[in-house]
Amino acid sequence: MFSGFKNQCFRYLLGVILLLVSGQVSAQSLQESIKAAQNLYKSSLRSSVAVKSNPYAEFPKIRPEVFSPGKRPSQLLTMEYEVTRTGGLFANPGRYAVMKFEEDEDLDHQKIITGFNGYRISIRFVPECAVHIENVSEEHLESVWQHLSVSPLGPTLNDIVKAGRYLNLSDWSMVNFVEAFSDSVFEGPEMRKESVMLQVFLLHSLGFRVCLAHDEAGNLYRLISSDAALNGTREFYEDGVPYSLFGGSDDLKLSLCFFDGHGKYPVSMAINPDEIFYSEYGDTRLFVSDNYPELSVAVPVNTVLKNFYESFPIYHTNDNPLTEFYYRASANMPREIVEAVYPTLAAALNGKSHVDALNMLLDFVQTAFRYEIDNDRWKGERFFFPGEIWYHDVCDCDDKAILFSRLVRDIMKLDVALVFWPGHLSCAVETDEPLAGYMYDVSGRKYISCDPTMPGARVGDVMETLKDKKASLIIL
Repeated sequence: MFSGFKNQCFRYLLGVILLLVSGQVSAQSLQESIKAAQNLYKSSLRSSVAVKSNPYAEFPKIRPEVFSPGKRPSQLLTMEYEVTRTGGLFANPGRYAVMKFEEDEDLDHQKIITGFNGYRISIRFVPECAVHIENVSEEHLESVWQHLSVSPLGPTLNDIVKAGRYLNLSDWSMVNFVEAFSDSVFEGPEMRKESVMLQVFLLHSLGFRVCLAHDEAGNLYRLISSDAALNGTREFYEDGVPYSLFGGSDDLKLSLCFFDGHGKYPVSMAINPDEIFYSEYGDTRLFVSDNYPELSVAVPVNTVLKNFYESFPIYHTNDNPLTEFYYRASANMPREIVEAVYPTLAAALNGKSHVDALNMLLDFVQTAFRYEIDNDRWKGERFFFPGEIWYHDVCDCDDKAILFSRLVRDIMKLDVALVFWPGHLSCAVETDEPLAGYMYDVSGRKYISCDPTMPGARVGDVMETLKDKKASLIIL
């Protein structure tokens, strides 16, 4: 649906088309007008989002003015590198989906309507399960916990499990869903302590490793133990197990409470590729390659999916912050973007050699997505998922490399590695075609350099300032 600036562009183009039909303007002028309108439209797109922290502050981003490929060698030259270790996420999120809790069918219950992933979900709740927290002494909190332990929460837990199974919720989404439900039961800031208590109890009942905590001011907090290190959070340890707190000041002192021991499972940060989101569309964004106009796609912004991406923490494993790039790049492209984008790109690449197809995709990512350093826009580091970059009007080298790697793997079916230097992220693609330029020899597998950020870079190019520096390869 056209609105605002897009509506102006549409009316302008419609007028030019009418002039063409009447013979008052040439077809060439029409093509130039369309190109001008596309460029104006792309430059008009704006959005913003807050980011809490910048975990890569020690790596200042390379600014556009130093993007220069220099001279490409006429033969393959091997670059120096080391392979970074990846992996570590629990492979089977959603363990709660097989759980079944006892119910007393004779009890009256309320139906609590909870909004999540764009849907309105009805959850049963027996009124006698409600709690009231008078203070945060451990004796009182334990008595409230024991009240919940003997309360008829079976219908509530079964409905939560059913909703999670229907929507294919990942562990992280289930944590947020239980929080949304608890906030619906105990509404408003004056009921915040009751909501936190309920969500911690429900998550613990579902097997998650969570805990309750309180501060000296009488506030309650929910902490989670994850299978990854969550950037931008504070960690508190109990029996060697880290529990992460979102928000709170750096000098906040907490007392952790465990009334039934540790939960069985850490919260997995793995994304369920089949998670269901309601399609609630805002603007439509246009992406056009400067040098290959056949690479032109329009993507409607699904605000529900956009909000999900923005809520997802930055995380890493193996004490290696570079694994964050691996997990972002390993996420699947959402089905609705696959349907909107892939047919057009695949048709344009059909029949092309690997070199020609890669050069076309490089130009598409280099020119259709406007570059801006994260600190300039978000005031901190931010890594987009492959499906998230389409919902924003600016991105940086991390986002472009992650997107390019996903497009090459999905459409061209070639293996890709991310290539990291402090301050810059690029790509390398494995191909058997005879090529020239810079490459990485990984146990006999040749990965040719492909930089989707550097303007005008072609297959085999490497930024001039990085040619003599050792890179870290992240094999996807």
